[in-house]
Amino acid sequence: MGASKIIIIPDLHGREFWRGAVTVLGEDTHVVFLCNYMDPYEDDRIFWSDAFQMATEFNIGEKRYLFSHAGIHHDWARKHSTLFGPLEKVTAETFNQLMFTPEFVDALSAVSWRRGGSSSVGSMIWADIYEYELSVPSAPDLIQICGHTRLSEGKQKELNGVICLDCQRVFMLTEEGIV
Repeated sequence: MGASKIIIIPDLHGREFWRGAVTVLGEDTHVVFLCNYMDPYEDDRIFWSDAFQMATEFNIGEKRYLFSHAGIHHDWARKHSTLFGPLEKVTAETFNQLMFTPEFVDALSAVSWRRGGSSSVGSMIWADIYEYELSVPSAPDLIQICGHTRLSEGKQKELNGVICLDCQRVFMLTEEGIV
């Protein structure tokens, strides 16, 4: 999908820092929420399949920008490549189509020691930005944008092609691919 203006709203956890940004959106603006804004319950008539995706992506120039909650660590992707193939070829739609399969749900349960789990790295909903310090970059044309690791207010963190934005502010990805 090509992009015009892309507004990125990291983890909310009930905070309201995003409200001002969405009041001035134009028709050509895409809004990407990186998660943790509400917990859906079927008795409220809110369903995961209607409201949520595991990932989304945009192409800007020669680069692909893949958005997910916690990023997709190369080691986790390699461990589960039988589900979705090599990370450099995977698309957001690949993850979205797998969302409710038992194998994918099991793969998503990986939590690293940084978050109190026993896996070497976390899944795309549990990875900590600091797990990317020693990782292999995903692919030369792929830039990942995620949240999940709470950072100092207003400060983003980039490690090996993964940009974490969980810092209580709204971001824009420009037409030149600059966050």
